[in-house]
Amino acid sequence: MSFLSWDSVATGTWMFGVLISAAVAAMVRITPRSFWELCQWSAQLDLLNNARANTENLGAKVGLKLRQSETQVTTYSEISNPATFNQILHFHIFDDSATLDFSSLSKLFEQVPVDPYVKAGCRYKTLAWLRVQRIANAASAQFPSSERHWETDGYKFEWLPHSSFFQAANFNKVSGLGGLVRQYPPVAAEVMGRADIRRFLAKYATKAELNDEYMLFQCQRTVVCRDQIGQTVVEGFHQDGFDTVAMTIVQRSNIVGGTSQLSLDANGDSIILNEELQAGQTIVMKDQAVYHYATETLLDEECSSDEVGVRDILLVSHGLHIRDMMGLSKMDDK
Repeated sequence: MSFLSWDSVATGTWMFGVLISAAVAAMVRITPRSFWELCQWSAQLDLLNNARANTENLGAKVGLKLRQSETQVTTYSEISNPATFNQILHFHIFDDSATLDFSSLSKLFEQVPVDPYVKAGCRYKTLAWLRVQRIANAASAQFPSSERHWETDGYKFEWLPHSSFFQAANFNKVSGLGGLVRQYPPVAAEVMGRADIRRFLAKYATKAELNDEYMLFQCQRTVVCRDQIGQTVVEGFHQDGFDTVAMTIVQRSNIVGGTSQLSLDANGDSIILNEELQAGQTIVMKDQAVYHYATETLLDEECSSDEVGVRDILLVSHGLHIRDMMGLSKMDDK
């Protein structure tokens, strides 16, 4: 907790300006009246700087709202209530409010460390690699009971030894990230051991009709404050190289923005979704059919200057290039 308020910092800044003004006055031997005018000028300069900062923040919010409100959504056809992910053409939004205990889960995001690959320092990330097998097709001997092995709702899960994360440059076009082997901390054992998380992962496996697949599970937080915009997605409209990607909103607190957008093209010219998803909602996207993006997040204007805003999400994905991402394509399965 900080012991300095923004008001005290501003006062200190003004006093520092006055001292500088006094030093200047002494050097140039100006009169007391001129010195007072110089102090007034210093105070006015502080006010102008504060006004400029507030105007820039307001301008960013207005620009964000204009971009979102002016987004043209393309009409398209989609099944209304898909029983499995294979019935989804582009995307579907599910209600997962009863699947997870969002109140207690959101507190665990406080432990997620910063993502060192996002220069703005606003994103936090952990990940876990899993092997998922339908029980009918899995030999029990391969899954001895332990913290890293469990059975839930017809599936056996193996939490694999922690591994790096890799995306080829044709998927991640951000300079310095595409083709880079990235190291992220593992998801906390406290999270992986939760009964609701295990049911959530089994629900994904069931909907995706997995038999024997590898799965990537991520916990991600975006943080914003008065002088920092949250970059939820740094790649712009993109695909990740999976078959299916599911994103669940765990928490939205003190923010505006973070609007989920899907486009049929990489330029974002054929938007088919422009929606601000809320806690408890899961969007399932067919990664090869759409390009996905989320707008930047800003601190809600009703928040005080010392408050922060957060957007917490879970990400689950499988298929296609996942073996390359975790390095298994270069080695035999163990």
